[in-house]
Amino acid sequence: MSMVEKLTYLKKRDRMTTEKLSLLSGVPLSTLNKILTGQTRNPAMRPIYAISRTFRVPVCYLMDDSIPIHCDLMAYAQVPGVHFFTNQEMELILKFRQLFSQEQRMIQHLLQTLWRCHTTSQNNPKERLLPCYIPTVFGTHGASTTSLQMKYLWAANDSLIHNADFTIKLPLDTLSPTFHAGDILAVQTGIASHDQLGLFQIGSEIILRRFYHKRGVTKLVSINVGVQPIQVRESSRLICHGIILGIVHTYRWL
Repeated sequence: MSMVEKLTYLKKRDRMTTEKLSLLSGVPLSTLNKILTGQTRNPAMRPIYAISRTFRVPVCYLMDDSIPIHCDLMAYAQVPGVHFFTNQEMELILKFRQLFSQEQRMIQHLLQTLWRCHTTSQNNPKERLLPCYIPTVFGTHGASTTSLQMKYLWAANDSLIHNADFTIKLPLDTLSPTFHAGDILAVQTGIASHDQLGLFQIGSEIILRRFYHKRGVTKLVSINVGVQPIQVRESSRLICHGIILGIVHTYRWL
């Protein structure tokens, strides 16, 4: 991406007008306009340094067209060279650092497993590898988060699987007659809207229900009419882990 495209992206990222950028960087507005429009193809380093400091990006990010536009963060590593990261990647790195050493090893093992499977799946476009969470211990309304086991499965790469991020084995008949205990459900990471089926967490329990939110009332409602809805209050600390897309019919365990 060119310098002009990156500067446009950075202005939008920081919600910064050209006038404000000129004020903060000290670069004259006329000079800045010529750089932003591409009229000045090889700008002097002094204004480039000033602009990079204002946006908190490395100078080489602006100068090197081979660096992707979203990789606006830079880090020096123990291995030779400079590495660029997106904001999302940097956020994941910082979260990883806050984990205990045992938790870090779990993440490393998961990444290594996914990487090996990723390289294998490149030669198998008809199937897609997905993690499957399997509840084993149950509480008042759903499965205990500490009891979830994880396995991998190969699923036929249809439109449903293409949009899925992970799967879960339905532990109870709370979604019957649409789904039944033992079904493998495809889940897409996201926040469920009103009347959508979702994968929720309240406290230490994982709950699969339909999300109801209307007139200030929030409930998790079962498709099974014999199961009472769960009233959600502000103190409940409801978390939505994803939206249920449907049942996975064709799969095999890794």
